[in-house]
Amino acid sequence: MKPDDLPLLPFEEYMYLDDRETYPMACFIRLRFSGKLDAALAEKAFEQATSRHPLLRSVVVKRGRERYYWTKTDVKPRFHVFETEETERLPHVARIVLSEEPGVRLHFIVRQLPDRVVTELMFQEHHAACDGIGLLQLIDDFLRFYAVETGVADASVLPPPDPATLRRRAVRCRQRSWIGSFLGFIPSWIVGIGAVVRSYIVTPTSLVPMDMERFHKTLPESFPAILSFTLDVDETKKLQAAAKSEGVTLNDWLIRDTFLALGRFRDKHFPKHAERNIRLTVPVNLRTDSSGQHHVANNVGMLFVDRKLRGTETPEQLLHGIQREMKSNKKFDVGGKFVGTIRLSKLVPGLLPAAVHRKRRVWTTCIFSNVGKLFADSPFRQSDGRIKLGDSTLLQVDAVPPIRAWTAVAFGVATYAGSMTVALHYDTQTMSPEQGGELLEMLRRQILQRPQD
Repeated sequence: MKPDDLPLLPFEEYMYLDDRETYPMACFIRLRFSGKLDAALAEKAFEQATSRHPLLRSVVVKRGRERYYWTKTDVKPRFHVFETEETERLPHVARIVLSEEPGVRLHFIVRQLPDRVVTELMFQEHHAACDGIGLLQLIDDFLRFYAVETGVADASVLPPPDPATLRRRAVRCRQRSWIGSFLGFIPSWIVGIGAVVRSYIVTPTSLVPMDMERFHKTLPESFPAILSFTLDVDETKKLQAAAKSEGVTLNDWLIRDTFLALGRFRDKHFPKHAERNIRLTVPVNLRTDSSGQHHVANNVGMLFVDRKLRGTETPEQLLHGIQREMKSNKKFDVGGKFVGTIRLSKLVPGLLPAAVHRKRRVWTTCIFSNVGKLFADSPFRQSDGRIKLGDSTLLQVDAVPPIRAWTAVAFGVATYAGSMTVALHYDTQTMSPEQGGELLEMLRRQILQRPQD
């Protein structure tokens, strides 16, 4: 072990082990700009931004039987330029192999459309290296460095990170473990372990029938398949007001609507699955104001929300049931208990890899992630909330979590400049583009249904 090597945290190891050839542990955040950005300056800004964060300049090595470490590498994160005349086509993206390269890439996409030029920056990250909030931190650094390179901002705009925060991430992880808090928080422990164990015992249904034997041995050319829609500022305000009038959070509302859309899609296409549980896996940010985290890393837990959707509940009852469950999850830190479970699993050699690689197991129906309001503190925000760099304006942002084996869909929500974008990341090995578009439209209609009443 080298002096600067860092052991992978249990959650990072879980993300690393669950990375698969046909189901990469890949998150994506895409920024769409008006006009054409400078590719050479963007590459330089990307190199500068990643150099601030040690985990994004490291690879994973295995030492001993079951010990994994982050170790520095001279291999730079990849920067890929893709030019097209198509409106929505994405480049084929290869899997990031963390033992060979750092866990982030930037795809610089130039769309030469008949009436305009659009530049998209699609950031791809391996979830073992950081979570979605961490990736947004990297993107914020990138935008600042790009502004410096183009002469829009001064170099002093970006303060140096605190090098001690990487070590402290392990301390925060241990604080989430049940071992140190068992005696002091027995009620929390009971509720937390009950929620996590229930997620292991209760098997949810996949959204679509799956036959793993026919799946591709290699990553399909259609990866990643991402669709999205954006609510304008007025529609977003109506949605927020509707949630507030019901006394629930916007996330409660969106989770309810996602359940209803998934249930409607399932009942239309696969009615034989109507009696089975639908499960949403919901990542939760475990950062606190006092965490002092400046380096990009993982600090996320997981919640599992199950519903049968038998038609016995009204949408309002479903909403308030979700609200009560999410409040309880927050009160008893169930998302943190999930991280503690992974840590405890390391006490039994081989248990974590065995659980991750268990065959023919549906862990969740859908992943739902909301990264919240973006770039609210950016120095480049204009009066309308949009970011402007020189002659280019950031028009839209979408973000999606990974899709897993047996999990056909993942939704990501992001709010930028007062407009909310909902993106769908779907599995083209099990769903057609038409089915993906239909599911996304079902969710859009469901979200807009109540605010316009």
